[in-house]
Amino acid sequence: MTDFAFLHVHSDYSFLDESPSIKQLVSRAAFLGMDYLALTDIGNMFGIPEFEKECYNQSINPILGSELYLTIGSRFEKDETNWCYRIVLLACDEQGYRNLVKLSSLSYTEGFCGIPRIDDELLVKYHTGIIGLSGDHGGEIPSFLKNGDFKAAEERALWFRQIMGEDNFFLELQDNKSEEQKQIIECLDSDLTDGFTSLTKHLHNLMMQGLEEKYPGRVNSVMSQAEHELKIIKYLNYMDYFLIIADIIGWAKEHDIPLCRDPQTGIIATQYSMSELEKRGLLIMNFPDLKILEQEGFNV
Repeated sequence: MTDFAFLHVHSDYSFLDESPSIKQLVSRAAFLGMDYLALTDIGNMFGIPEFEKECYNQSINPILGSELYLTIGSRFEKDETNWCYRIVLLACDEQGYRNLVKLSSLSYTEGFCGIPRIDDELLVKYHTGIIGLSGDHGGEIPSFLKNGDFKAAEERALWFRQIMGEDNFFLELQDNKSEEQKQIIECLDSDLTDGFTSLTKHLHNLMMQGLEEKYPGRVNSVMSQAEHELKIIKYLNYMDYFLIIADIIGWAKEHDIPLCRDPQTGIIATQYSMSELEKRGLLIMNFPDLKILEQEGFNV
């Protein structure tokens, strides 16, 4: 079984949007060996009872959610010209499920105007126990990014995080090959939540933290090599690759999983705990050739 789970999933209950039945979705998840699967139909939770039953029958843990419409104004303003964005909401406990049901119900009884809508006021009131995702190209933050309004995107991302909790709101990435989504992914290379303007600056910041910890009093002696490696990483567009590998290695070490030592990983890599060499006072100066790194990556 796998810990990976799809968290943004539509069924044929997303009317005029998707076609797969709930049984088809759950059967596919079971075939892929998944333990969990979410259902986040657009604008409703009508499929939840069937989804729970089918997941139970196929030994899948259901994650209950919905992709709701979020109006930019008040839900009581019945002006169909008011723009709506979409936000994915997932219940993480019983209270969250009750709040999600409340939001979905109120989107019809109070906010309906052509489509069921919630607003910021309802989200503030009923956010407890709910995890939010920024959504696909129809989400508010992705829409700002597409239009080049990075300040507005950052402000809303920070607002959602403040309301829902630091660990309960996430920026969503979808690599569905569309040009629109590709543009959003490129924009999201900016680390909005941490205040860094690019992956390069994020990597540089982490690099400096690591160097100061591992080479106290002698950072300047390795700075030239570290900057050289960073230029190569940026040239190959491997910033996200290094950050992902760092997370993998860090998790492995935390769980006492043995790792092999790659003699060509370089200073930046070793400061991410990819090697034990520096603990013995050794520095790795032979950063890999561009072609080697491009073809082989790291051995861990």
